[in-house]
Amino acid sequence: VVVENGMGPRRIASRLAETGVIAHPDAFVIAVRVMGMDSTLKAGEYAFEPGISLRAVVNKLAIGDAQHRSVTIPEGWTIKQALARLDALEGLTGKVARPEEGRIFPDTYAFRMGVDRAKLIETMTKRMDEELAKAWAVRDVTVPLKTPDDMLILASIVQREAANEAEMPMVAAVFVNRLRTGMRLQSDPTVMYGADVLSEGRLKRKDLTEAHPFNTYIHAGLPPTPIANPGRAALMAVAQPAQTKAIFFVADPSLTMHVFSETYDEHVKNVKRYWKDVGKTIAAGRAAAAVSASEAGSVDSAVAGGRGPGVSATNPMIGAGAGALNAVSGTH
Repeated sequence: VVVENGMGPRRIASRLAETGVIAHPDAFVIAVRVMGMDSTLKAGEYAFEPGISLRAVVNKLAIGDAQHRSVTIPEGWTIKQALARLDALEGLTGKVARPEEGRIFPDTYAFRMGVDRAKLIETMTKRMDEELAKAWAVRDVTVPLKTPDDMLILASIVQREAANEAEMPMVAAVFVNRLRTGMRLQSDPTVMYGADVLSEGRLKRKDLTEAHPFNTYIHAGLPPTPIANPGRAALMAVAQPAQTKAIFFVADPSLTMHVFSETYDEHVKNVKRYWKDVGKTIAAGRAAAAVSASEAGSVDSAVAGGRGPGVSATNPMIGAGAGALNAVSGTH
C-alpha cells in the first residue's frame, strides 16, 4: 500500500480500506486521533500482514515502518548521469537542484516510496563530504594538493583513468608526479568531460586542441572542477599514492590494466609494444571473422569483426599514457 506525501488520515483510511487492510475507514480515523497520531503518519510503501489489528496499522504508519527501495550510483558517473537515473526512478518525488560535479558519493542507497529527490541527494552529498574528509585527514602531506576540493578533482580523474582499483595508487602517483614537476596532466577523460562526451567514451583528434578549461593537454594543473563522482578507492589513492617516479602510463592490450614508465624512452617502447600487440589482436580477429563469414556465407560478419576482440573502439592509450589519437606524441 502506497501512502503518498500530503495524505491525511481520512485519505489514508480510504486507501487502506480499498486495499482490504482495514474494514472501517472511520474507525481508523478515530483511532489515529485517540492515539494522537494525526500529524505523525509517514509516507511510504507499506506491506501489511493479513488480519493485522487497527492499532498495529496506525503504529506501523506512525513509525514509518515502510518497505525500502534502492538506487545505485556507480563510481565514475557524472552528476548528469546520476540525476538522469534519479529523475527516471519511480517512487521519488519532487525536483532537485543540480549539485556541483563530483559532490555525490557513489553507492547503493535505500529509500522509502515517496521520499523527495532533494532529500536523497542531500544524503549522497553528505556521504561525499564525510568520505572526502576521511581521506584528507590521512593524506600524505607531501602530495601537492592545497585543499580537499583539489583532492576531489584529482580523485575524479583517477576514477576515470584507472582500469581497476588495484592500480589506482599508481595512476594517482603519475598525476601527482606530474603536478610536482609542472608537467601537464594530459588526461583524456578531462578533455572528454569538457567536450561533453565522457559518458560516450569517444575522443576525436580535434578535441585535444579545443581550448576549454578542462583540456589538460593545453592547461597546466588541475581542471576547475571534478569530472565525475569518485569512489572511496580513488579518494584514498590520491590521499596515499604509490611511491614511484613514473610519469607515463599506457593501456595494456588486454585493456584490464596499464603499463607505467619513468622515462619517455620507456614509454615509447611501451606504446610501440601496445600497437604491435593490438596489430596481432586485430589480425586474429579478422582471421576469425573471415572463417566465420565463410562458414556462414556472410560478408557482413567479417566486416563486423574487423576491429578484433579486445580492441577498444574508444581511446586505448589512456591519459598520461599518450592517446591512441596522438600515439606517442601527446604526453610528453
